[in-house]
Amino acid sequence: MSGESQTRELQALRVWYADERAQACVVYGSVEADKGAVIEHFLRETGAPGVQQVMVRVGRVQGAPFEQDVLAAIAAALWPEEAPFMEDLFGLRERLLNHLANRDQENDDAPLLLSLVDLDACLDWPEAARASVVASLGPAVRVVVAITGERDAGEAWSRRLGLGAEDVTLVGVDAETWRAFDLGSLRLVAASLMAWCSVQRETEIVGLLSLVSRALAPLELVDVASVLGRSEAEVRALIEAHRDSLSMLVTWEGEALRAIRFTHEAFCTVWEEARDTIEEAVDPLDAMRDAAAFHHADPFAEAARRFVLSRIARSDEESDGGTYLRRFAGDHWRLSMGQSAEFATPEGLAALSDPRWAWPSTRSDLAARRAELRRARGLIAEPSRFLAPSGGVVAAMVRLVETGIAQGVLGTLHEQWTPGERRPCSEALEGADCALAMALLALAVHAHPHDPGETMKLGSQSAVASSPGGVARPLRHELIAQALALAVRGGAGWQAPQALLLVARAASEVDASEAAEFARRALALVDTRGEALSFSDWLAAVDLVPVAEAEPLVEKTLAELRSRANPGRWLARLGSAEGLSTALASRLFRLAMDLPPASRANALAPLLGRLPAEARERALSVMFEAFFEGEDAGDEGEAGGEGEFDGEGEAGGEEAALEDGGDAGELLDHGACTEALAPFLNLAQVVRLRGEAMGGMGEPLARRFAELGETGDELETIDTLCGGGVDGARALLRAASTPGGRALVSAAQGAVAALTPAWVAASLVRDQAEAALQVLGLDQAVALAERGGDEASLFGRITALVALCRVASEALRPGLATRVVAAYRDDPGSEGLESVMRCAPWMALEDAAWLLSVSLGDAAGAATLVSTLSGWGGVEMLAPVVARLGGDEAVDAVAAAAQRQTECWAEMARVRLEGDGSTPLESRTSAV
Repeated sequence: MSGESQTRELQALRVWYADERAQACVVYGSVEADKGAVIEHFLRETGAPGVQQVMVRVGRVQGAPFEQDVLAAIAAALWPEEAPFMEDLFGLRERLLNHLANRDQENDDAPLLLSLVDLDACLDWPEAARASVVASLGPAVRVVVAITGERDAGEAWSRRLGLGAEDVTLVGVDAETWRAFDLGSLRLVAASLMAWCSVQRETEIVGLLSLVSRALAPLELVDVASVLGRSEAEVRALIEAHRDSLSMLVTWEGEALRAIRFTHEAFCTVWEEARDTIEEAVDPLDAMRDAAAFHHADPFAEAARRFVLSRIARSDEESDGGTYLRRFAGDHWRLSMGQSAEFATPEGLAALSDPRWAWPSTRSDLAARRAELRRARGLIAEPSRFLAPSGGVVAAMVRLVETGIAQGVLGTLHEQWTPGERRPCSEALEGADCALAMALLALAVHAHPHDPGETMKLGSQSAVASSPGGVARPLRHELIAQALALAVRGGAGWQAPQALLLVARAASEVDASEAAEFARRALALVDTRGEALSFSDWLAAVDLVPVAEAEPLVEKTLAELRSRANPGRWLARLGSAEGLSTALASRLFRLAMDLPPASRANALAPLLGRLPAEARERALSVMFEAFFEGEDAGDEGEAGGEGEFDGEGEAGGEEAALEDGGDAGELLDHGACTEALAPFLNLAQVVRLRGEAMGGMGEPLARRFAELGETGDELETIDTLCGGGVDGARALLRAASTPGGRALVSAAQGAVAALTPAWVAASLVRDQAEAALQVLGLDQAVALAERGGDEASLFGRITALVALCRVASEALRPGLATRVVAAYRDDPGSEGLESVMRCAPWMALEDAAWLLSVSLGDAAGAATLVSTLSGWGGVEMLAPVVARLGGDEAVDAVAAAAQRQTECWAEMARVRLEGDGSTPLESRTSAV
């Protein structure tokens, strides 16, 4: 190297490092240019006390072929006390993203210089910039990335890494100065060696070099022997006999022949080119051509298949093949897809989810199994597989569910495996039964509840199942029965009244006595432990127990609410609950009539639409007069949480406000009472109320003026009581949506369009979706909805579009559902998923397939078995898209797969973690 030429690249790196404006540098050059040597020289030169330098060489010959390996190497350098790093890919990404984005010397963080050499050799580095861990860098972080290619390749990688043009410096490396090898000479060596092998019929050398060229990491001698089907002694003898020839391409460690690999990543390509040349040159019947052609396919694929299936068949932790195949068998099987129709198929890859293969023996093995399933899932969950001809969609969903549950189990083991311990705690999979039951019940909701006799007419072969007594029953009832069986078994997870109540409500379709028992258990938890239930859920539970048991519960609750401070508001919460019966509404009416005026009006407000005509007239009269009882306190707003009945955790602050003053001190809830009363008022009464108006009354009064055709009064009311901004726009929107308010449409459109920031208008469209469609029209309502959200979250945009879809006409819903999914595709987070599911019935099949493939087990971030079944992005949440894609057949198959796979993993856990000596998995494990 000449001194002047040598310093050009180094000087460029020095200039970049001194200028703190660009935090990243991309070094590029031809395959012969030794970019790694340039960076190593630069790191030695710039090393300084207090600066942490982390350098990771990427690629198969370095043992880091995948993104998981690269990120794990970075994490191990940053947090050596946790190495080997055990996080799943998503966990690694999240942790590194947060760390690199927030590393700052002002927080006493040391400066970090991170170098990633040959990053383009990573086989699965994400294309999307938002998945790049270096897309956002803290003030104390500098990054150098080396790739092979010209300047345009460097620019492309800058974009792929999420680095803006102003954030990155590009440095080219001259191969004449920094040469790693001579490509022409190397090709000559490979061609000569292949020609010699052809003449000498050395097919075993071809096989050995083809093996090394396709290896994903350096090989041990035992690994080579296992894949080639030879003994270690035979392989050692082969290498020793040709040591001089092989050493031109291959390197290894010591006499033990450890870490056998090509000297450089590019050598793999060179050898494959030489092999292709021999295939084309020799006679088609020649054995040498056959050998070269055989090894053109991944020579690991068949060995990987044999290794996986052998371990499954033996169901133990020891199988021949060394550590390499245990780590990479699944990846070779996956990478050989398309080369062999016999075994390289998605169906075959389902074997990787079998607990007899995937159960980890160590924490390091656990990390490898999680990484393997993550990569296999990308192929198994390919959305196009859910759109295959009849039968294909169901099979694809089953494979995805099996894979997702396996990933969830491994995630659970990761959480429950304490470093230093030989195995996770024996209770690692507790709560699985409850989660599985919730998933089955969610699927049951989307099964057609038709009678068995109508099955053939409906054309579904899976819509009915046989009960233990041999009588066919609808699929919906069969799934409920399976969930009931799990609930009867009990165990962890069944201490939440909401879960028990969900089972009780479902059981009411098939077994009233079982429904009563589970409702009774839910109510007992509320009574004895103070567990939370909403009033709506409490009413549902009370309705399921016998009348003789329900009556004392109702009487006790009514007496308790009546005795509290501000009883009218407490009774109003019960009165507004879903499922309130006419009989209970009448009881609440009678109880309310004995309260002081303000409490009485508050309690009666939610009952007006549920009372008989005579009682409603009495209620309207006393409520109206309550406004003129001398109340002079300000509006208290709407009632908040539901105390011990509230599952939302809001009761504390609201209850404190309600405990002020007892019966005589309860204040009239002007907003709630006006909202309830306004639809029944005549013009004179509305005018009188406006004269006594308090905060919260303007919007319902304005709407009533519009309904009565008094738009002038309506505008005056809005101006006086609502003002401008979102309050005035909401009042105008609601008023203009009435038959008498059509003259206000233009004013409402202008007021809503003028709202700023954009998310305010989107929120109003979401909250008043029906009025928005009617007054603004579809185009303007959609345009305002799509202005919601920002770079951090599109939740506002998603929920506004969902609301429009739910209230639109049937003809408009498919188009709106498409917009909903498009917004979710663009959303960097997954908080909108639950809302998106509400549009599943109108989704395009392509959208439903994509949602299922990217969400199951992944939307939760750190997936566990429980979350995969019944958590965020679990089977329970995704049941609507399962039904959308495959109807009853898919619902049945997914339910069966979830139950089978969960029970197989649970049985394996009992064997491995409790050591009960039984034979693992016995007959319940499906054949591979």
